[in-house]
Amino acid sequence: RLQQNLLMAAITRDDIGDLPVVPTDPLTIPASDDLPPLRQLIATALAKRPDIRATRLNGESSQAATLGTSNGLLPSLTAIASLTDSGLAGTPQSGADPYFAGGLGSAVAQVFRRNFPSERFGLALSTVPVFVDHADQADFAIDQLQLRQTQLNQQRDLNQLAVDVSNQAVALRQARARHAAAVKAREVQEELMAGEEKKFALASSSVKAVVLARQSLEHAQSAELAALAGYQHARIALDQALGETLERNHVEAH
Repeated sequence: RLQQNLLMAAITRDDIGDLPVVPTDPLTIPASDDLPPLRQLIATALAKRPDIRATRLNGESSQAATLGTSNGLLPSLTAIASLTDSGLAGTPQSGADPYFAGGLGSAVAQVFRRNFPSERFGLALSTVPVFVDHADQADFAIDQLQLRQTQLNQQRDLNQLAVDVSNQAVALRQARARHAAAVKAREVQEELMAGEEKKFALASSSVKAVVLARQSLEHAQSAELAALAGYQHARIALDQALGETLERNHVEAH
């Protein structure tokens, strides 16, 4: 009942009264887990875990910010080039070159013929690193620290991911082993119970012995059920570590 209330509180905000939760999937254990090697499990988690994707995006963002501020520390070289043409025709004077005689038409023709071109070319070097603005240096240093912090966090997350996946894979194998042991214990208690009942039927046992045998069987059955639930929890935890919870439960995100 407690678990039912917790589930209903998690999936709805409306007051639905005493609407029950009816489980439809039985607790089962497959014949084998067929877990791939640990390296492959880690690769799966790296590809599917959304938190790892977010960490990578943060790293790329920090690198982009560092590139932006690093430009302020670099020298700037500017190339300048210009080309102009002049028309020098005008009213002729005594002793002037007749080539310069003419009006506006002659001047325009001289421009198109490029008779009197002027060409300039220059280079301008600025922002030499020796004289870099301290504000640019501070911004660059801050971005470098943030990038380094992001890289450290990313490496920490990757290391923790490997540890989590390894631990959950081991926990799943242990849960299977515990369930197998609980099944064997329950089978033994069933045989003991059957033997005690036969002895009681032959008047060679007491009611107390039969009751104790039945209690032991019930304890073994309860332990088997707990081991079964423990296996399911271990499977869920491994799916979470691998980022396959939605996929394994056939839930598609749109």
